Amino acid sequence: MFTQLVLPSLFVGLGVTAAVGIRADFHPFSKFLDEVKQSTYKDFSIDVPSEILFLDAKQDVLSRYGGVLSPSNVKSFFVNDDYYDCIPFLEQPSVHLLKLAKENLTKPDDSITVPNPDAKDEFGNPLHCTNGTVPIARFNFKKAFKRLRLTGSASDTPLFPQSITNNTQLTKRGIDIGKDGRKHIHVWTHEEDPSGGITGASSVLNVWNPKAFLSFSYISLSAYPTAARPTRQFVAAGWAKFSGESKPKRFFYRVTNTNDPVATGCYSDTCTDFVQVGPFPVGQTYTTTSTPTPPGTQIEEELALELRSGEWRLYRVSGGSRTLVGYFPASIFTSASGALGTGSGLAQWIGEVADDRPDHPDVFGEMGSAVKPAPGSTRVDNYGKVAYQRRLSVSASSGVWRNANTVGAGSEDPFAKCYYIRKAEDQELFWGVHIFFGGKGGVKCDEP
Repeated sequence: MFTQLVLPSLFVGLGVTAAVGIRADFHPFSKFLDEVKQSTYKDFSIDVPSEILFLDAKQDVLSRYGGVLSPSNVKSFFVNDDYYDCIPFLEQPSVHLLKLAKENLTKPDDSITVPNPDAKDEFGNPLHCTNGTVPIARFNFKKAFKRLRLTGSASDTPLFPQSITNNTQLTKRGIDIGKDGRKHIHVWTHEEDPSGGITGASSVLNVWNPKAFLSFSYISLSAYPTAARPTRQFVAAGWAKFSGESKPKRFFYRVTNTNDPVATGCYSDTCTDFVQVGPFPVGQTYTTTSTPTPPGTQIEEELALELRSGEWRLYRVSGGSRTLVGYFPASIFTSASGALGTGSGLAQWIGEVADDRPDHPDVFGEMGSAVKPAPGSTRVDNYGKVAYQRRLSVSASSGVWRNANTVGAGSEDPFAKCYYIRKAEDQELFWGVHIFFGGKGGVKCDEP
């Protein structure tokens, strides 16, 4: 039973979660926009370090919704501590901000049946959108502040601590300090085509709930630099567990220049150039995750990324049929002097952990199920205990899908103490090419 409490409206606009056992009244989209327009720096001065950052965030929020013609007609629902607004397809942020030619866009298919069409949120709102609208995760002040600290703002307030970014002791030990200021550890398998002829990758991802600052399982496609297009780029999709959140989320990501992944990255529900088409909310939290078997259950989701008609499309796959979630227009890659708009030279299936906390430079979180596959172990040994991706597949320029011709399995060598990966191929269609991967992490994983 909840105690009904109306929080101060600007706290809802900021995206602050109500205390346990207390909830705010439902905030319609039009009310949310009005509160953003009326907000001032003094409403946030305790939490926001500068007025410039506040003004940048306010403009970021309002500009995204500049294409919405009738905010009062927008229906919304609330699930997993987030609002989703049913924005008319042609008025969504990406179409508006990219000034896309509306007559050429791949549009929603209203014949798609959503799961549990009668399901409603705690306020009685249907948990799906209809009539040519798509469920866009609400971009509030909290998300805007986070995004601006990642990508840069006039306030010049860095998110990533210099003690991590410039930690020479970590880099000397072979720990990957990315251009985003985080330390990263990966395990992977991959297929290469230097000619850039890979046009898609897919897998069935086994979803777990690891304890880590950041932990991922995903598919990635990259384009190698060429003389004509010198910028390396990639797209990715899978699941991610973030610090401070109780369950993992679905995610997608793209970078148009890997030399500057912070400024040129675009992530899930903060992304302004992903055209959403399908009925599934982007970035939604998984309500259930895998548990050890027996007697537990394995939770899976099949995803595919494919270049079609000049678009990098993200599909959810169920029962052999694909539903289009949305796409990145190829123009965002070609306009950034990269080759990903025409094809990929590298498909990867990856497990990863990352961290940017300066007070935890030697701590590495859980990956996958937090259980390592043993060297020489089999599928029977690992199933139900170790995280996996199965039925790894690629498509080539012909559009025909096949088993991935993967080249071994790799990891950052010093970290076998904490993480490991096993790759195999099974004649059973259910498994095909697959990987088991993960580990519990620990302290100084690169030391014996």
